[in-house]
Amino acid sequence: MRAILIVLTMAVYSNAALLISPFEAMEQTFECSKIEKKNTLLSKIEASEVEKKAKYSLKSKIFRIYRAKCDGVLKGYGILVSNIVRTKNAAILYMFHPDGKLESIQVVAFNEPLEFLPSKNWLSQFNDEDELFTLRVGKNVSPISGATLTARNVVNGIRVAAAVLEILKKGEKN
Repeated sequence: MRAILIVLTMAVYSNAALLISPFEAMEQTFECSKIEKKNTLLSKIEASEVEKKAKYSLKSKIFRIYRAKCDGVLKGYGILVSNIVRTKNAAILYMFHPDGKLESIQVVAFNEPLEFLPSKNWLSQFNDEDELFTLRVGKNVSPISGATLTARNVVNGIRVAAAVLEILKKGEKN
């Protein structure tokens, strides 16, 4: 089962051109060199919970989860979400403080034309955001001129990643 999960995960993320590795993004954001990676397959119940909370239909139940630890202390999580933006894959790493507040967003892979790539300035509007499930492009999030689909993809991904993190943290407490 684990081998199948790894193959499926690689298929999901291998279709987009790598801009930065998730490990590098996590190391830079949390200033830790110990980054753990785990592939997670959500159960049907968990996937349904994520969809309900995020108000978004999942394309996959497979997620890659990263944890940054320094001296044995958890500094943050990274949730890698892959989606089709227009016609091609993009993989975005959503990095969270241990308390669930969004720390930062890093576009890890993007196969659409680079003019549709969100700027670091636009992405930074979400840093330290904690009202993640209410975010909507055109309501409380400005669209990206000429790249509305990318903006929607990023914002939908925020809600999905936050919901996945909630489920992950529930499981850690048990």
